[in-house]
Amino acid sequence: MNTKTVLLQLFQEFIWWGITAAICVAVLYPITSKMDYQYVVLNSFFIVIGITSLRYFLFFNSLFFLQNVWVRFGIFVTNLILWMVVINKYESMFQVLDIFDTSQLGKPLVFLSISAQTELMKYIYQEILLSGLCALIGLVFLNLRIVGSYWRVAKIRFTARMQ
Repeated sequence: MNTKTVLLQLFQEFIWWGITAAICVAVLYPITSKMDYQYVVLNSFFIVIGITSLRYFLFFNSLFFLQNVWVRFGIFVTNLILWMVVINKYESMFQVLDIFDTSQLGKPLVFLSISAQTELMKYIYQEILLSGLCALIGLVFLNLRIVGSYWRVAKIRFTARMQ
């Protein structure tokens, strides 16, 4: 692979990280504009992991850094660990949300009526549900794709030996 191709793919990766950051800000803005949300980092973590793992799953063969077997193995092991971390944090977020009180999530920046608090809690609940599930499903799909690529290589080597 020549230098120009690698630089273009790195530029494409930076663009995708910028898109991910923009999506993260857009999704969290309705929450952060109304309260000093103390779980911004955790929510951002869910969103970034979800978008990135699903993107790597979809564009698996075109990403130059996923061509190396050891990088794939490292990502596979990292995904297993990340899956456990995400499920643990996901469950702890739902314990906080089960209280159904905005004061547990952060200090309000503006006055929120009861109906506004209810709508905000519904939005937070749906956002955490979607982003957490997206992260968990993305990590599982990416690991399945990595295992599938190992399986194909092993199958090709096995059939080459048999001939």
